[in-house]
Amino acid sequence: MEKSLQSGISVLHICKTSLLTVAGMISFFFLMGLLNLHSVLELRFINSLFIFFGVRHILMHYQTTKGSIIKFHPAMMLGFLTVFVTSAFFSAFIFIYLNNDIYLMTVIKLTQPFGAYLSPASSAMVIFLEGITSGAIVAIPVLRTMKRERIALATESVSQLAN
Repeated sequence: MEKSLQSGISVLHICKTSLLTVAGMISFFFLMGLLNLHSVLELRFINSLFIFFGVRHILMHYQTTKGSIIKFHPAMMLGFLTVFVTSAFFSAFIFIYLNNDIYLMTVIKLTQPFGAYLSPASSAMVIFLEGITSGAIVAIPVLRTMKRERIALATESVSQLAN
């Protein structure tokens, strides 16, 4: 039996969504390596798009599970939990990768502020914290767009009833 959160979404579904999001992020990471863009560390902010779609997926699933009403605080907590799990998986991947790729770790040490103090573990921790922060920032606009879509659907159905 799947353990379910109070919201009606299982922890297994959150983990599946997180793993799918991380798979996209890892694919983008290797695509950057294939195109020799590893040294452009600012491209890591594109991972916010993957986080956006992962959070949107879990919240759309939550909305269909609960019906048309989606409350702000439980939805935010689901978004944060999804981002937390996603960031944990991705930072574990980065930790393992940076322990094996000495060249990329050297590039990071030479190009980043406080780079001399970075290690694979501290880099993974920074990525974990960046992921949680960007996820918190991304979850709010996702909820706002879902609210706008719900309002648009409601006004459309009212106008159809009036005709």
